[in-house]
Amino acid sequence: MARNARLHIEAIVTAETDIQAEYETLRLRRPIGRQLRALREQRSWTQQQLAAAVGVPRSAITRLESGEHSPRLETLHAVARVLGYDVDVRLRRRRVPVA
Repeated sequence: MARNARLHIEAIVTAETDIQAEYETLRLRRPIGRQLRALREQRSWTQQQLAAAVGVPRSAITRLESGEHSPRLETLHAVARVLGYDVDVRLRRRRVPVA
């Protein structure tokens, strides 16, 4: 079922150039947000506790975790460092070509 859904989404994105940019943005933001939330919860921290440790407002953590906000690399690095991680950015060849 999930494979069919993914293929359907890729077909729509490939055909509809007006939604390609938004899809790419969300595709990048959501996994980062999920990972940050999981790492925060492993420490049993609230968003407020993480925000205080990083030195940013709680709303910044909320936006990062929800995928509503594209993090600055410096902010992402600061959050990762507080959680005991490094940020690893890699470039990979695209699977879905851009028109």
